[in-house]
Amino acid sequence: MPDSKFFFSDTWAYLQGMESNPSLKSDHDKLMALSAQLQEAVGHDHFEAECLQILKASHLLPIAVAHCFAFNPATGRSTITDQSGEVEKEGSPISAIIDRFSVELPKFKAAVEQSEQLVSLASLQSPEEIARSTIFQQVIQPYGLADLLHLPLMQANTRFSVMAGSPRAINENDRVLALLVQRHIVAAMRNHHWLRHAEANGRNIEAVSGRSVILPIEAAPPVRICNWSEAVAVFEGGFGPKLRFPKAPMPQLENWLQLHCESYPLQATDLNRAEFALDASKRTGHSLHAVFLGDRNLAHRLLLYRPVGVPDALGLTSREKSVLAWICRGKSNESIGVFLGISKNTVRKHISRILAKLHTETRSEAASIARGWFED
Repeated sequence: MPDSKFFFSDTWAYLQGMESNPSLKSDHDKLMALSAQLQEAVGHDHFEAECLQILKASHLLPIAVAHCFAFNPATGRSTITDQSGEVEKEGSPISAIIDRFSVELPKFKAAVEQSEQLVSLASLQSPEEIARSTIFQQVIQPYGLADLLHLPLMQANTRFSVMAGSPRAINENDRVLALLVQRHIVAAMRNHHWLRHAEANGRNIEAVSGRSVILPIEAAPPVRICNWSEAVAVFEGGFGPKLRFPKAPMPQLENWLQLHCESYPLQATDLNRAEFALDASKRTGHSLHAVFLGDRNLAHRLLLYRPVGVPDALGLTSREKSVLAWICRGKSNESIGVFLGISKNTVRKHISRILAKLHTETRSEAASIARGWFED
């Protein structure tokens, strides 16, 4: 039967430690409130704006101002928004000042545009560098701020972050809490994008790629997943002839949902997601991602999705993935060699390693297993 791998991170252990420590109990309670609010904001039309409001109202971090910050590496341009839309100064987008004068703060600029690490302005630039910068004089100082905290979120083609302004310097305790807050927001945002992907029938959602479906949950004991046939219709045919999508909900999934329904609201945002292996051997890496979308009115829902892409568990190199993609398209070794600029002999070596990692004997069997990985 299918198995499950839970995405329990060290967040859970840290939260338990906070709950048992009297000096941290207040922060624990605030984090739990933030987590529940983020979970319930998933799917709302103005999700990003709600995240800003929830973050500021949590009082976990010294935040006076919070903006959504998007940087497009292809154009080198930024977009800065808050709950009311694009942020302006004297009738012009404030991003114009940031784009023009960010070179005056090179270390912070590089971190925002290239790193996925949580950073603060004061930790990277000296007080003198900050004070004489145009951004400080025209943007930071007028808001009554002393430091900026950059929380990277969805870092894809466009680097999406939260830029939070603090009236004092960000200290080490702030950074620890900010890392937890970041993980909660990222988890909620990931679920939000997949939910929207399912609502749009898998179309026009740039942030995700794959198949997804939303199913209602009957919460009255025993918990029951409704409309499973919709999941079968969405996912059937994407695994190859040797692995069929289950015709009924897996017991492990039902037990997992039972626990979540009983303990809602959950202790942490990133605890509402699990990955269930669909093959007993676990060798092909085929799995189904499940997200529990709780509701205080007990209108719980289950989000199921399968991202497009070769499962990391298989350990294929980027070149082997390219070769496998062409195999799935029915191309010959000679054609693959031409497409990739390598010899037929090199192609054969790659295919041999691919077959070994997929535990298959023929290229046609490998292609049937990999169906759906390259569907976009």
